[in-house]
Amino acid sequence: GELDFLVKRKWLQRYASKTQAKRAIKGRIKVSKLLVITQERIKKEGAKVIRKLKKRLILNLKKSGVASISVKSERPELPRVLDVVFANLELMRRMRSSATTLRHLVLDYTHAFFNFPVRADERRYFTARVGRNILVWFRTAQGSRGAPLICGRALALAMRMAASTIEEGAMTASTYVDDPLASFIGSAEQQETNMAKMVAMILAFGFDLAFSKAQDSHKEGAVTWTSAVLTVLKHEAGLKVEVKAEILEDIRQMIDGVSMVNAVSLESLRSLAGKATCVSSLIHVWRPFVAMLWAPLYCRRARCRFDPLKVWRKTINVPLYWMQAFLNSSRGALQRIYK
Repeated sequence: GELDFLVKRKWLQRYASKTQAKRAIKGRIKVSKLLVITQERIKKEGAKVIRKLKKRLILNLKKSGVASISVKSERPELPRVLDVVFANLELMRRMRSSATTLRHLVLDYTHAFFNFPVRADERRYFTARVGRNILVWFRTAQGSRGAPLICGRALALAMRMAASTIEEGAMTASTYVDDPLASFIGSAEQQETNMAKMVAMILAFGFDLAFSKAQDSHKEGAVTWTSAVLTVLKHEAGLKVEVKAEILEDIRQMIDGVSMVNAVSLESLRSLAGKATCVSSLIHVWRPFVAMLWAPLYCRRARCRFDPLKVWRKTINVPLYWMQAFLNSSRGALQRIYK
C-alpha cells in the first residue's frame, strides 16, 4: 500500500526490530503512532450531493510528546484568495486588450512533504511501529510542526524562480503550501509557451506534479483553489469568486446540528466559527455575524453554569439565523464579481 510505496522510494526506512532501528540511528528513538485521517468531501451538483473520502497518513507526534519539545518561531504568510484576485486585476489592467483571455492553471505538487530530508540527528524523533517493524522517516513527516513551514517556503521559492523565466506582466502565481495557482494573460500561443516554461522549470528542480488533477480554466471554465471557485468573465474584464460548495455544505450541516440543542460545545462552536471565517474573507457582509460567533468563546457570561465547556445557543441565535438566510439564498448571494 502507501507505506510500501514510501519505503520503495527510500523516503521511509523499515527495520525488523527496535534494536536494529536504534543501531542504524545511533541512539534512542521516540516511537509515535500512525493516524489515518479520513476527510469527507461534500460536493453539491444541483439537487444531488456527492460524497468523497480522502485519507491521509499522519504521524501522531503530539501524543508522543515530540511536538511539545519542538520549536516553531515563525510561520509562513500564506496567500489569500483576494491576493489572487487583486493580482489578476492588475494583469488585466496592464493588458486591457487581452483582459478576457486570462487563464488559470492549478497544478499541485505530488508528495510535497517528502521532497525535503530530515536532519540525520532528528530522525530518531520520527519513527512509528507497524506490526513488528519500525519505520523511520528520512523525509519531513506530515504531523510535524516544521513540515508546513519548510514545504511552504521551498515550494513558493520554486514557483517564484519558475515565474522569473517569464516576462513581467504575463503571469502571476500564488502558492498555498503545496497548492499553486498560476494566472496567465496574452495570446493563446504566449500562454502555452509560458505555461510550458513554468512546468519545465518546476520539473527541472526535481519536483513531481499531479498532472492527472490539473485544472485549466480554458477547458473547465472555473478552477477550485483553497476555499474558492474562480471563474474568468468572458464578455468583460473581471472575475467571479464563489465560496467552495463543500465548505457551504459543511457550514449548513453544522448550523443544523447546533440549532437542535440548547447548549453548544466550545469545540463545535469554534469549528463553525473557523469555517464561517473562511467564508467572511470573501463575503465581507458575513464579518459582523462571524464576530458574533467568536464572542461567546471568550465571554464567561455566555457559558452554561452546569458545564463551563458549553455556551447557551441563544447567545448565537442572531448570526445563525442570518447565515441560514444566506445559505438558503433568501438574503444575499455567496459570490462576488470583481472588475
